[in-house]
Amino acid sequence: MRFKYDIAVSFAGEDRSIVEKFVNALAANDISVFYDSWEQAQLWGKDLYQHLDMIYQQAAQYCVIFISENYVKKAWTKHELRSAQARAFQQNSEYILPIKLDDTELPGLPSTIAYIDLRNTSIEEIVNSLSEKIGVAKRPNVEEISKLVLKGNTDDRLSAISKIAIFNIKDLLDITIDVMLNDLSPLVRERAAWALDNLNDERALSAFITAIHDENFGVRSAAGWGLVHLGDRVIPYMQEIIEKDENPEAKQMARLVWENLYS
Repeated sequence: MRFKYDIAVSFAGEDRSIVEKFVNALAANDISVFYDSWEQAQLWGKDLYQHLDMIYQQAAQYCVIFISENYVKKAWTKHELRSAQARAFQQNSEYILPIKLDDTELPGLPSTIAYIDLRNTSIEEIVNSLSEKIGVAKRPNVEEISKLVLKGNTDDRLSAISKIAIFNIKDLLDITIDVMLNDLSPLVRERAAWALDNLNDERALSAFITAIHDENFGVRSAAGWGLVHLGDRVIPYMQEIIEKDENPEAKQMARLVWENLYS
């Protein structure tokens, strides 16, 4: 399987100076990394709770966690850790790669997982070890993803839809639109709306407008963000919904889209 990132890093903000050296060393060795400071444009306006869950569960081949006294105190690092643990449990193989910055024990991380102590191992040595681990992977097969979206069980379909977003597979735009509008599962419809938001393709405009009428708030919200990220072109459509639509929930979402475009 091909991942968008070789490595995702999870850390406390107080430890950023150390992590900065680490991710720069990764980049210098052609290792792709999810590092929040390098993703500001992509993260802007997204539902971070959902987006980071996807990143730490599905978007990276490995997750490197910088364990410290600061790390265990943060709400966001707890969320990232839970997502990484879910991935590790599902694939039943090594995914979380812990790096210790001090003697802190991380609750929820099995004591049997081997870690590297940065106090006696250089960043260069860690990067060399990661280079050996990562190896070469292939881009996902679009036909296989399409089959999973259409015929897989719920978990397989959610994972396949996430891959459409992760790898920006616009060949499957129409299928994803159909799922967002017609699937019986609200969770699957919401994931499809989120994927379409990430594809950021104006061909989904009319589908997003339909989806903000969905009975499920999660679907309406994800579709609303999709409209926000399409920019000013959606304004006339939001005006029409606010003025003429009889669906109060769609009117409310149209107002929120309008407010975000003008905030």
